[in-house]
Amino acid sequence: MVGAQGSTMPAAEAGMDIELSRGSWAPNFAFAFDSERFSDKVLRIEIVANSEVAGGGSLTEPASQRAEEEQIQEALQALECCGLSPICNCLDLVCIYCTTIDANNVARVLLALVGRMNTCSPSGVTTDEGQSIDSSSTMAAKAISAVKALYINSAILAARSPFFQKLFTNGMKESDESHPRIRIADSEENSLMELLRFMYSGKLTTIEPTLLLDILMGADKFEVPACMRYCSQLLISRPMTTESALLYLGHPCSILMAAEVQSLVRAAKGFLANKYKDFDMFQDELMNISLVGIEAIFSSSDLHVLCEDVVYYFLLKWARVRYYYSEEERRKVLSYRLLPLVRFSNMSCDALQKVLRYEDVDIDHEYLTKHIAEVLLHKAYPNQMEGALAANVTTCWQFAERAYDFKLVRVVAFNQPCPQVTVYMDLKRDECSRLFPSGGICMQIFHLAGHKFYLLANCKMVEQATSYSFALSLNIFDEPAGSICLDIEFAARTKPLGKFVSKYGYKNTMTGDRSQGCGDLFGMPWSTFIADDSLFIDGVLYLRADLTLVVQPELQT
Repeated sequence: MVGAQGSTMPAAEAGMDIELSRGSWAPNFAFAFDSERFSDKVLRIEIVANSEVAGGGSLTEPASQRAEEEQIQEALQALECCGLSPICNCLDLVCIYCTTIDANNVARVLLALVGRMNTCSPSGVTTDEGQSIDSSSTMAAKAISAVKALYINSAILAARSPFFQKLFTNGMKESDESHPRIRIADSEENSLMELLRFMYSGKLTTIEPTLLLDILMGADKFEVPACMRYCSQLLISRPMTTESALLYLGHPCSILMAAEVQSLVRAAKGFLANKYKDFDMFQDELMNISLVGIEAIFSSSDLHVLCEDVVYYFLLKWARVRYYYSEEERRKVLSYRLLPLVRFSNMSCDALQKVLRYEDVDIDHEYLTKHIAEVLLHKAYPNQMEGALAANVTTCWQFAERAYDFKLVRVVAFNQPCPQVTVYMDLKRDECSRLFPSGGICMQIFHLAGHKFYLLANCKMVEQATSYSFALSLNIFDEPAGSICLDIEFAARTKPLGKFVSKYGYKNTMTGDRSQGCGDLFGMPWSTFIADDSLFIDGVLYLRADLTLVVQPELQT
């Protein structure tokens, strides 16, 4: 603090590791920290109790929120240069600056200007001791609980931080004063001192995660990108927990500085996505995860879940439980933050029809319908929509399959002249290889005649033989009321023509027997099947199932 003498540390001990760009680290000036000998100004740090801040928030704001304050300062500076009275010429100022201020900030800036004029404090400086830059619009009326003074070298701080460069060179008459001031909350004192030391030395004295995060937030507010990167690297090196990951994702980092902490954000998202990838195991625990955590988990393609329908209905449930107190907030969170995480192109036809058909008061149905239409158009016409897809980053991953228990299929349904569905499924050679000797793949559920069906591909030992073969069967998911008579045909694409060739056909009445199919679809041993390049076209086995309702069930529910 003031009164401390500068160190006589030799230059060799300063650990100078020079890089050229600002934001990278440069010479080590730790010897000059709070040293009168190496300083040209005294920084006054005015501390306000947290309880004095409305809502208990921080008194400093992210860099993106300072744009409005900077515009106010520029407008007031120009007003002074023009010789206009700050009290009598508000209308002149409005006429001059309505065309230059950011359109999003016009009203707020002008209102703030009027307030500044009426208090006769256009620069935000309230005393003759030096320049003051408040970190928040809530600062001026708050009681100062303590003041600390620190010897500073303005060149060092300005080189490390655009914030301090503006503080010392913003063109106001007070810029040449030797006692600039900043105001902070008392909870920010320790992190600010660590940040200032870092700006001199490029090092921190702590590895405690909570304090590192406070320093990171301070570095964001005071625009010290090198410290943001350094804190991010230290936090990544620490063991990650659910609590710490949620804390990192939830901290209010400004958009302008977001690039400096992207590695930390990616690490936190990756930790949560990996820990909670087994949906069934953690379904109850997920109900207690915050919104930023839910977004990280359900953005992942590694999520292991029964089907995409489950994701949709879980997010509805989560939002209704967590935001039960506010219909408006619940609608906003569901429509614009959670439902865009749902991969609608991978939902079952039945579930998708229900989503589109029924309007839910908790969902912006017009927005949701438009979003689903875009996703389905991209999926149906990938070549024609390629340009639009590339321009929409959010939509790009809408087609990636998660680790579904039920593999996705394509279904074409007809009602006339009789109910019929055609189901297309594609199996890669490595997927088939993993079926040996007793594995199986369940296909996505589809509907016919009011019932739910699914197809099962598996490796099966041929009866009265010692060899294995590829089997495909149709299974009914629910209990049929009466009997269901179906014409069943299984086909596969084969070389050289690449057309579907029928491999199995059967008319079957499904009653108590919930499964019907062929235990040896291709009539060959497993080893021959898995090596047959006439079946695996470019490494993919293309299958088709045609199901036609012959006799309506005896009983309908």
